[in-house]
Amino acid sequence: MQAWVDNWKSLGPILEKLQLKEHFASDLAVSLLSLSDVTEASVKANPPKPYSGLIEMQRLFAKIRTNETGS
Repeated sequence: MQAWVDNWKSLGPILEKLQLKEHFASDLAVSLLSLSDVTEASVKANPPKPYSGLIEMQRLFAKIRTNETGS
C-alpha cells in the first residue's frame, strides 16, 4: 500500500502538468462544437416535456407528505 501511495506522490505532479498542457493546447471552439452535438443528441433522445415539471414535483411532494403522515 505504501508503494502505491509513493507512486502517486511522484506521478501526481507529472500527470497534473500533462493535463494542464493538454488543456491549454485544446481548441475551445472544437470542444464547444462537440458538446453542442452531444446536447442536441440528448435532447432528440429525450425531448423536453411540454411543462416545467412543477406539476410533477408537486405530485411527488404530495406523495411524500401522504407517506409521512400515513393518511
